[in-house]
Amino acid sequence: MTLTASPSSASAVDRAAFGDLEVTETWVSSVDYRVVGRLLTSAALLIGAVGVALWGLVSLKFDASVRGALGTADFLGESAAGGFSFARVLMAVQHGLPYFVVLPLFLGVATAAIPAQIGATRMAFPRLQAFVLWGYLTATAVFVASFCVVDGPPMINLFANFADSPGSNRATDVFLGSLILVTVVTLLGATNIVATVATQRRPGLRLGSIGSFSFASLITSGVLLIATPVFLAGLGLLLLDRHFGASLLTATGVDRFWSHMIFLPSRPEALLFVLPGLGAMIDVVSAKANARPVGGSLANALLGAFGMLTFTAWAADAWVLNHMVQPTSTLQSSLVAIPLGLLLLVALGTLGQNIKNLKPDAALLFVVGMELLVVLGVANIVVAAIKGVSGPGAFVWTTNQLAVMTFAAPVLGLIAAAIHFLPASAGRKAPAAASSLAGLAAIGGLAIGALALAGLSYQSDFDNAAGALSAIALVGGLLAAGGLALSALLALGSHRGPQLSADASEGDH
Repeated sequence: MTLTASPSSASAVDRAAFGDLEVTETWVSSVDYRVVGRLLTSAALLIGAVGVALWGLVSLKFDASVRGALGTADFLGESAAGGFSFARVLMAVQHGLPYFVVLPLFLGVATAAIPAQIGATRMAFPRLQAFVLWGYLTATAVFVASFCVVDGPPMINLFANFADSPGSNRATDVFLGSLILVTVVTLLGATNIVATVATQRRPGLRLGSIGSFSFASLITSGVLLIATPVFLAGLGLLLLDRHFGASLLTATGVDRFWSHMIFLPSRPEALLFVLPGLGAMIDVVSAKANARPVGGSLANALLGAFGMLTFTAWAADAWVLNHMVQPTSTLQSSLVAIPLGLLLLVALGTLGQNIKNLKPDAALLFVVGMELLVVLGVANIVVAAIKGVSGPGAFVWTTNQLAVMTFAAPVLGLIAAAIHFLPASAGRKAPAAASSLAGLAAIGGLAIGALALAGLSYQSDFDNAAGALSAIALVGGLLAAGGLALSALLALGSHRGPQLSADASEGDH
């Protein structure tokens, strides 16, 4: 069930103390959570649209990878140093999608949604969240610059074994600087979310009774506050080693260090990205079915369990660096499937309570899309376990699986949250037809691309169809990019839509 409150519910003390934080029409200087959240959400989606389009372009070369026609130099060597090379685009997409799309998208949606859902009138630190917005845009610009430096691309890949990322150049320095900046921004945003949920709830609203999206955001932010400083420390050591020659990564056991501090698939964040989308799923299905979630507070308990189980990623040994089934390559990390499956059952049970009076809309469409991609990801693991994937096909399989589980599914869940909550916080609603069109394009494109690349990875059966599958993946990427771009424009332009009535602006109950 969604709890929302109008800004008019602010106490007289809050209005007197924070009168300078009222809504302003100047987006650049605004510290209002509705404006900052909408801008951050829109920026992340637009950058995501570019990234997905580039992902489609990279897919055209995956068939060459499967056939063994791409050597090491074509991925990260001298022959790939200049121009619009496969190596440069692939690395930009691999690192850009999780760090510069998913994390800021979460911060943006949470910024816009949480105060309205918990009955607050502001973030705990309003100006800090504005700093998060502009810090993220600055970090993104620095990241793009690292792939435009003449001696690029960066000679390091955080998704590969440390031994496969030798050397350094100016592009590497700039690249690491952008990741350090976006990590600091993420920590600040997560701190503000925790503080907001802890201190700004309306009187009488207990922590255990808040909406599932706010609860999931609280758990996500808490895990980020614990796990992200480890990554930040690792980046600092990398920068010292690569730029200043500190030789900190030459000691025995560097593989273990790399797998726990740097390598994304064996860090908690790899499992964590989907958690806010699961919280949004519970709130959306509850609102559309006009029913309380099955089991009452069970959903929030499962969300908390999911968040705690993400730390099992740290239990992986160094061998996970070369393991294909990531990020659930160990029995411990696979335990997240238990609360995940139960949450899906809770959602289905909630919908079933009032299926005849169900009110489907674009938010529910994106929720279904997220669930579809999660199911596809799980099914792909099962098929790979039965059929087996080896050689160059394993590279395509792993790359595609990580994109689905750490980018595609989380983004769809966060867009569902944006569609569901932004009207309540801004008082205006995006056109239903345009939102549904964006959903169909994004979901269809991501699913088509994921299926095409999954098929391409099983090279023994698809040798003759490799070119066609790569072309299909390109079409899927471009279609998904269009859906994300339209979603960004709808979020950005929601202030120009029709004003909701006083009752509607209170949100769904």
